[in-house]
Amino acid sequence: MYLVHPVLPAVSDGTLRRWERDNLVLEIVFYAVLLPVSVLTYRCVEAPGQAWGRRLARRVRAPRLEVGHKGAAAQDGPRR
Repeated sequence: MYLVHPVLPAVSDGTLRRWERDNLVLEIVFYAVLLPVSVLTYRCVEAPGQAWGRRLARRVRAPRLEVGHKGAAAQDGPRR
């Protein structure tokens, strides 16, 4: 929601105009549009971005873990 909610009032003010008083119907329409657009934004933008970030972090972190693991094994001595 944090990605979409500032955009919707700007678009509605630019297309419809700003209302002088609160209008219950417009508030209901705002949330009826906000929730599905937020779900879509999460699924198409935020979730893939988080998955990409996790893959990148694993790729960057993996060589460091291997080096640390070999060093720790050498300090412990041979395993039985």
